[in-house]
Amino acid sequence: MAAYNQRIANNDKVEFIHVSMDNSKKDALDWAVKARLPWLHVLSSNARSAGMMKFAQGEGVPQYYLIDKDGQLLATGEGAAFAKIAELTK
Repeated sequence: MAAYNQRIANNDKVEFIHVSMDNSKKDALDWAVKARLPWLHVLSSNARSAGMMKFAQGEGVPQYYLIDKDGQLLATGEGAAFAKIAELTK
């Protein structure tokens, strides 16, 4: 949450989207509210239909993918994604 608050929360060049692995919208929303996560959330079924899941690799959670506005993968993994965000938003 600290990295999000420092590098993304007030940065209009970056949008953080959480793809929930919950099966229902209610479960996903309940979890997001309980965890106090301020970013956008979508269900995996919606992410699949939007083409977002083409980047998913493996089963572990969480997974981080930095994707540019043209749909190009820029970084994979939390550290690499936040480092690339810092580089791109200097």
